[in-house]
Amino acid sequence: MSREESLQSLSRACQDQEHTLRQELARQQQFLNDLEEKMRLLQQYLAQYRAECVQLEGEGVEVTRVLDMRRFIVQLEQVMQFHESSLQGHRQRTAVLLEEWKRARGKEKAIARILQHLRDLHQQQERKNLQKELDQWVARSACRARG
Repeated sequence: MSREESLQSLSRACQDQEHTLRQELARQQQFLNDLEEKMRLLQQYLAQYRAECVQLEGEGVEVTRVLDMRRFIVQLEQVMQFHESSLQGHRQRTAVLLEEWKRARGKEKAIARILQHLRDLHQQQERKNLQKELDQWVARSACRARG
């Protein structure tokens, strides 16, 4: 296998890896966006329930209803804490995937540049060989013309 064939094979592998990582990163980013949207909704609900609880306390509603509301708010806060820790994990996973994708993309670009350089060298060598053949042909033609 020639150097160029080896590099082409490596380039295809790098492209596949970059493509896979890009897709995984896109899925992870979408999942993270969905989780963040859910967190915003939970925060809005919590604010609404807290305001409603304060209102109920001010209205002098029966104690059991206010206590039920407070317990619900505590449960909602616990859910939000769990959700926040999950969000942090997914943010970290997204950051790791982004770095992996950047490295894969950089490697892919570097191999593409090496391949292009190799092709440029081959073309340059072909032009030199062609020019050499032309020079030899001109020299032979000139000798025949004199001879």
